[in-house]
Amino acid sequence: MEPAGSLPFWGRSLQIGPDGRLALLSPEGAVLLVDLSSRALTRVRLAGGAPRAFTVVPAGGRIISLSRRPQGSTVTAYELGQLTASAPR
Repeated sequence: MEPAGSLPFWGRSLQIGPDGRLALLSPEGAVLLVDLSSRALTRVRLAGGAPRAFTVVPAGGRIISLSRRPQGSTVTAYELGQLTASAPR
């Protein structure tokens, strides 16, 4: 069996979304989305000014980010079409 594709990435906090996509979060705030049905690997960066996320979950056309702040936790939804440009590979 040959690999379908690869993208170098160091990540943590593997999450599986309700649609079966996987999401990993890098220490720099980039998100790697893996769509097993279409064999797509996508690396995106959350928009600037976002609180530091400790996990992300893919949900349809969105990425849900969970963050900790001194005042408490924050849940932020990002539209995939409105994220910053793909991170350099």
